[in-house]
Amino acid sequence: MKKIIWTLSVLLFIGVTSCSEDVKKEEAKQDKAVYAASTSINIRYVDQDSILANYNLAKDYESFIVRTSSNYERQIKAKQTELQQLATQIEQKVKSNGYLSEASYNADLERLGQMQKDAETYIARLERQAQEENLRLRAEILDSINSVLIDYNNLHHFDAILWKSAGATWNDSLDVTGDIIKELNARYTPKK
Repeated sequence: MKKIIWTLSVLLFIGVTSCSEDVKKEEAKQDKAVYAASTSINIRYVDQDSILANYNLAKDYESFIVRTSSNYERQIKAKQTELQQLATQIEQKVKSNGYLSEASYNADLERLGQMQKDAETYIARLERQAQEENLRLRAEILDSINSVLIDYNNLHHFDAILWKSAGATWNDSLDVTGDIIKELNARYTPKK
């Protein structure tokens, strides 16, 4: 009986050892397959900052935003000047005893307060419009870039095109930013 148990133990040990070796061989095959797959991945990258700096649509929108911002600042200054002038008039009237009654003074203060509220509402509306326009322009630029990236990828059959910012280091030979900028500018027709 001891001989049978000992023989079974030896056979079981040999079976476990050979199974263990088979598992190790299978794991090694899988590791090699994963390595082979990872070395054959065909990716490229683009630099978003370079695209935005060199894409004519982005440059046109940037100058539009600068002009709009300047106009916005002029309108705010005009409102501030208007309010300041009324406040100065009220102050001068007070100093020169120009108010014949407290009611006329209170009426001017009320008018100044209403003008301030109106100016705040106007400025808030301008800010909201500027933000909405900025978001719309940004979405238009990104849609345009994504469209070109999709078409470029369909033409060249890459596994992925990534933003440069998605990685820490890149091989310069994987950079297709110049091609994307050329295609973006070729497709762009300036609006009047």
